[in-house]
Amino acid sequence: MAFTLNYCPHGGQQRIHDARDKRFRVICTGRRFGKTLCLAGELLDRGALAPGDYGWIAPTYNVAERGKEALREIAGGFVRFIGRTPSRAEFDGPLGTTRIWFLSADNPENIRGYGFRGIVVDEAAVVPPDVWNYILRPTIGQTMGWAVFISTPKGRNWFYDMFTRGQDPHESDYEAFQFSSADSPYFPSLEWEDAKRTLPADVFHQEYEAQFLEDSAGVFRNVSSCLFPKKSLSREDRAGAVVIGCDVAKHTDFTVLVAMNQRTGRILDIDCVFEFSLAHDLSSELVFIVQKGLN
Repeated sequence: MAFTLNYCPHGGQQRIHDARDKRFRVICTGRRFGKTLCLAGELLDRGALAPGDYGWIAPTYNVAERGKEALREIAGGFVRFIGRTPSRAEFDGPLGTTRIWFLSADNPENIRGYGFRGIVVDEAAVVPPDVWNYILRPTIGQTMGWAVFISTPKGRNWFYDMFTRGQDPHESDYEAFQFSSADSPYFPSLEWEDAKRTLPADVFHQEYEAQFLEDSAGVFRNVSSCLFPKKSLSREDRAGAVVIGCDVAKHTDFTVLVAMNQRTGRILDIDCVFEFSLAHDLSSELVFIVQKGLN
C-alpha cells in the first residue's frame, strides 16, 4: 500500500537523513529547528524498509509524547497508537509490522529487556549518562542497531562529549550536526532578532544558537575561575576539619558538592554530578572530594 508522508525535509533535516549510514548521529540544534519531526519521519521510513522494534526515549513520558504528536502530524491514520506509559506506535509496511516504543529515562530499569533496531534519544542533554551506558546501549547491541541523539545543549556534559566524538575524523561510526534555530526556514526572523535583543546573551547562545556553554547559561558563571590554585593552599588550609555542602538536583540539573576548610573558609574543591539520585552512593562522592582536596 502506497502512502505519502506529510513531511518534506528542509535543508538541515535532509543533511541529517543523508548521514544515516553512520551508526551514531549526534544532533545539536536550537529550539524549534524541527528535529522531532525529522526523526519521526526517519523512523517511519526505516521501519517500512526494516520492520521490527524501535525506541524513542525521552527524559520523561511527557517529553516522549512529542514524538507521538510528530508521528500523528506527518502520518495521520497510517499509524496506530496502543497502550499508555509505555505506549507504542505500530504500522504495517510492505515487509511487515513495525513498533515504535515511547519510553522514559526517569525510570530506566523498565527499559531493560527491550531490543531495538534503532533508537532516538530525545533531549539527550538532560538524560543521565548512565542511562545510555548501562541501559540503552545494550538494547541495540545484539542487532548492531543505530542511535540518534537529538537535543538542545545544556552545558558541556555527556551530550557534548558525544558531539565532539562525532566531530572526530577517527570515529568513523559517529557524525555530529549543529544547527541554530534560524537554520530552519520556518523559524520567524522577527522572533530571532527579538530574542537576540531581549534575552540574556547566554540564554540566546544556548537555546537559539545551539552553543555548548561551559556554565550552561546558569546564574553563577565562571565558578571554576574563583577557586584558589591547588599550589596556593597553605598547610593551614590543608589541616583540620573539612565541611562538605551538597545541593541535590531534584530532576534535570546538576548536584553540586563543595568541600571547604571549616576554619579558614578556603574552598578545596567543587564537583558536579549530573542527574544526581538519592539512590546514588553519596558517601563515595564525599570521600572522593575530600581526598581530592587534601592530597
